Amino acid sequence: MLKSLSDHSQWLHWGQENILRGCDPKEIFDTLIGNGFDSQSIQDALSTPHALASLASIGSGLSGAHHTELLCQVLNEKMELYLIPDFLSALQCQGVIDLGRPVLEASTISLPSSQALPFAGSGEKEKAYVDLSFRTSRTSDLGCLQDPLVQVIDAKICQTLGVSPARSEGTQLQHYAVGCEFKAHTDYFEPQTDEYHTFASHQGNRTWTFMVYLNEVEDGGETEFLEIQKVIKPQRGLAVIWNNLRPNAQVNPHTIHAGRAVKEGEKFVITKWFRER
Repeated sequence: MLKSLSDHSQWLHWGQENILRGCDPKEIFDTLIGNGFDSQSIQDALSTPHALASLASIGSGLSGAHHTELLCQVLNEKMELYLIPDFLSALQCQGVIDLGRPVLEASTISLPSSQALPFAGSGEKEKAYVDLSFRTSRTSDLGCLQDPLVQVIDAKICQTLGVSPARSEGTQLQHYAVGCEFKAHTDYFEPQTDEYHTFASHQGNRTWTFMVYLNEVEDGGETEFLEIQKVIKPQRGLAVIWNNLRPNAQVNPHTIHAGRAVKEGEKFVITKWFRER
């Protein structure tokens, strides 16, 4: 009887590590088949060829990704969405929380509203707004801290996507206390608007969003993708990755999502966005 790879942690870790090292997936697959594992369980555990090909195409002509970790594609016709459990270790997650917690400040939005106030900051954030009726989390700009831990995580994210760091924004830490939420929104900037001119005229629109939960939340705090009716519960180390654009490079309104209110406990995530150029 053929074995399921997910039931054999040593072989599963062996496969994951060799994929991360850039070894030939076919050789890994053949080795696991030769040791009695079911082919479907191998594909399910180590990511399907389709998912690997999708990740490899993210670089849009750059080096491309030839490896990933335990990858699950959320299959739907409206958007590209992937999950990677345990992308960061418990130690890394706690280290980022400890690093960013002392420098948290109000999270911002890019569009003014009747209840929004200009953000009292510097740089590009000077052009942003704070709206406590819409987004009530707090944010740390980890990329400004020049910390080795953040640099390691940044490199791992870019390597996983196969996208040059030059096309990325600085990684952010977001903290949600009880009652905090981020109402339904998209991550891209609407083309041919003042918002796009202000935030995207130089590097282009946001392409991929790479988010990692840093802790378990006692109740609430889920990420909800409204158009595909997918709700993701925070799990420490879980990466959630999605493409904000369609295959034709047009913005994808089906990526609208929300950070549900935390009902009990607190929620920490990191987010890194990538641009067209």
